[in-house]
Amino acid sequence: MRVWKPYTIRVQGGHLIRSLHLRALLRRLSLQPRHILDAGCGSGRDALYFAAKYPRARITGIDLDLDEINRAERRRRRYRLRNACFQHADLLEYASASPYDLIYSIEVLEHLPNFEIALQHLANLLNPGGILIIHTPALHQERHWKRFESRIQEDHICEGFEMDKLVSGCRDAGFTICSAEYTFGPYGSLAWELFELIRPYGGFAKRIAMPMIYLLGLLDVYSANRRGNNLLLCAMKL
Repeated sequence: MRVWKPYTIRVQGGHLIRSLHLRALLRRLSLQPRHILDAGCGSGRDALYFAAKYPRARITGIDLDLDEINRAERRRRRYRLRNACFQHADLLEYASASPYDLIYSIEVLEHLPNFEIALQHLANLLNPGGILIIHTPALHQERHWKRFESRIQEDHICEGFEMDKLVSGCRDAGFTICSAEYTFGPYGSLAWELFELIRPYGGFAKRIAMPMIYLLGLLDVYSANRRGNNLLLCAMKL
């Protein structure tokens, strides 16, 4: 049986930078979670990465998009990761027979009509002392190229969040805040825009540009961003 290492599960573009931040945060926390929920897993890249990284853990990915769940399941079979599973489910209605040690939700809150209800539901899915990680757009976006200034995400119910509002919502849901920081600062936002610029030109252009995008992503992770286009919050259930 072929054993897949976490680094073999590749991601690109904005997902790459978000994943770098998530992985760096988990390294700082030094967690050894046994039951993990990817709340809004998309095509499963992060869930499969953590399934490979934590072979003794159980990772569940849920998403409302059935096509994405099917794509994630195909990847799971290709990587032969038996400790991951994917379910077609609405986050606000999802229930689990046993609580989780770690839940992360990446680029999901902005799609929901009431983020406070979502945070409370996530709290209910966690063990006491369990960790919640949220990554979501900030309210005010800064761009390098003018062509991106008028970019509108039509599937977003809200444009983004102020840090204080997100922190307050987590506290109201019964969490204590471990860390709250900005991502996609000058380096990360530049990496995202570069990827979007080359995206129409296909695989060859991406292969040429990805080392630079990856380097900018790492600079974003290890920079103290005073402001950024996204928010990364880590909280513990009381």
